[in-house]
Amino acid sequence: MKSSPKEATNAEKFVILAEKRVQKALDAIESIGRLSNRSNYSYNDDQVKKIKAALTGQVNSVMARFAPSAPASSGFSLK
Repeated sequence: MKSSPKEATNAEKFVILAEKRVQKALDAIESIGRLSNRSNYSYNDDQVKKIKAALTGQVNSVMARFAPSAPASSGFSLK
């Protein structure tokens, strides 16, 4: 039996929201991809590079937030 979102644990909430948000992002990216149709749109390489840089930069920023934090430096060691 599924619990309601109000009763869901943090892990369950994460799964519910992640599935919805990732699918929404994938759909948006697919929509951007449809702009590549040269019979409907005109664009240049500089515009494509800007789109790629914006998307790549945002994905990298999000993924960095999921990376474990680097341990705090406790001084010098050669170990």
